[in-house]
Amino acid sequence: MTDEQDGRSGADAAFTRVELINIELWRFEKAGPGVEVYFSGRHGGVSRPPCDSLNLGFNVGDEAGQVHKNRQLLGRALGHKASTITSPRQQHTGVVCLLDNELDIGAGAKWRADSPFDPCDALITGIRQAPLQLQYADCLPLVLIGRGDGAPVIAVVHAGRRGLAAGVIGNTVDTMVARGADPAAMTAAIGPCIHSCCYQVDGETAAGFAGRFGDAVLPGDRLDLPAAAGDELVAAGLTAERVHVLDICTCCDGRFFSHRRDGDGTGRQGAIAWIV
Repeated sequence: MTDEQDGRSGADAAFTRVELINIELWRFEKAGPGVEVYFSGRHGGVSRPPCDSLNLGFNVGDEAGQVHKNRQLLGRALGHKASTITSPRQQHTGVVCLLDNELDIGAGAKWRADSPFDPCDALITGIRQAPLQLQYADCLPLVLIGRGDGAPVIAVVHAGRRGLAAGVIGNTVDTMVARGADPAAMTAAIGPCIHSCCYQVDGETAAGFAGRFGDAVLPGDRLDLPAAAGDELVAAGLTAERVHVLDICTCCDGRFFSHRRDGDGTGRQGAIAWIV
């Protein structure tokens, strides 16, 4: 197990790189008591190219059995059975769902099984020992941690450019506030995603983001997803000091899957969070 800080060129020491049973992970160190948050890379699993090797996504052409084995390996590294990890069916929407029924724990853990979280691009829970996991390759993964009525409440949010435009971040914060969480006391962890160095967008997309977020999120014809997400979080009531970014570009860094770099056949890494 390594103990290496990795984030914002050393400016944000909120993340630590660790290895657990040969799986490389980034742990969020400022989740607060009773909450654990990790972001996975692409290595340490069993999938074959082009999904090699720790692919967590069922919908990318990988063999379902290999994906399930990868989920078992990740779960074992973090102390969970794969069948207890709940994953939303992400569709690049602004839809937010609640995991508040223990009978729904483990939805999305099997290929082609019906899910109450479809479509769903943000999933919230206050249930203990019920890990939430989203899958992504370049889109921005966000974990939010708050407290409702004195108890932790967490959310995992899939926020690519379409989800951002659909308001998924603001919708998630609003839903957590409705459960009693104070946005000013929330903490946000933004994991590895594509950065402006690699994310060139067309004029129509650029104009839409400039109109909503301002020119600062568009250096030239490139989109800065973490900057846009940070602005959206602050607009929703979080303080900038409680928004932490793991400054790794998935397209630049071969430790991660990247749809922009590798095309449709690439795998999916994950963001996973739970209440202890």
